[in-house]
Amino acid sequence: MSKSKITLLIIILFYFTIFFLNGLFRHWGFMTTFVDMAKYDRELLNILETGKFFSTYCVHFDPIHLIFLPFYMIKPTVAWMIGAQALAVSITAWIIFTIAARTYDSEKLGLIWALIFLVNPFLLNAASWDVDTITLAVPFVALGFLALQSENFKLMLFSAFMILLCKEHLGIAVAGFGFLWWIKTKQWKHGIALVLIGLAH
Repeated sequence: MSKSKITLLIIILFYFTIFFLNGLFRHWGFMTTFVDMAKYDRELLNILETGKFFSTYCVHFDPIHLIFLPFYMIKPTVAWMIGAQALAVSITAWIIFTIAARTYDSEKLGLIWALIFLVNPFLLNAASWDVDTITLAVPFVALGFLALQSENFKLMLFSAFMILLCKEHLGIAVAGFGFLWWIKTKQWKHGIALVLIGLAH
């Protein structure tokens, strides 16, 4: 493994640890709010306690939080979601690194772009705040660009599916990927399919 990759792995591990602990201490210090993470937590606990599904999908459609249900069956704690958000923003740096390294044919430049991503103030703000499903979409958006770069339609479909599970208005992002796929690959059928899926969502 190259020095750039080892360096990035160390940075990703440090980044994950900092924001995971930040999220835990915010929660333990009663600094989290009653929206988003508390909503997801209540919905998951409701399923475990009553066997019935109740949601606030009249406000948002973000069923990706249901992936935490098996983990809640092991131990019902928001630490799972806090860890997932910290992991989502951290691991995206590796995807950014991969895209940039391929684009510039340089792992050093890939490392620089990954670091630029990690110190982005908007990302730092999102990672520091309560768990939100739109933050969980970050690695899947990056995967979409990786799929576009490598012209891997199966990966693009996976990325699009996961993005759509994160928030209702992210359908526009999937539609955007459809246009980009059409332009880059000239495969208009695949491109239009993604556009229609995104707009229908």
